[in-house]
Amino acid sequence: MQNHWINALTHQTNCLLTQQPGKVFHTMSREFESTLILCALAATGGCRIDAARLLGVGRNTVREAVRALAHSGILEVRQGDGTYVRATSEVSGALHRLCGTEFR
Repeated sequence: MQNHWINALTHQTNCLLTQQPGKVFHTMSREFESTLILCALAATGGCRIDAARLLGVGRNTVREAVRALAHSGILEVRQGDGTYVRATSEVSGALHRLCGTEFR
C-alpha cells in the first residue's frame, strides 16, 4: 500500500513539474492537506476535535483547514447544522460558487 501512494505522488509531481512549473509545491501541499482533513472528518463523522486527534494536530489546525476548504468551495459550513462536502476539487468548488446549487 505504501508504495502505491508514493508512486502516485511521484507521478503527479512529475506531471505538475511540466504542466505547472513554479506552482508544484503549493498545489501538491494543498491537495495533500485537504485529503488528510477530509478523510479524518469522514472517519469521525465530521467531528473536528476527533479529526484533530486522529491526525495528531491541534484543533485550530483543523479549524483553519476547514475554513480554507470552505473558502475554496469544497466544504460548506452551516452554522449549527454541520459541515458538508460540496465538491471534490477546487475546480468543481469554484463552479458551485459561480453557478449556485443548480450546477450538477
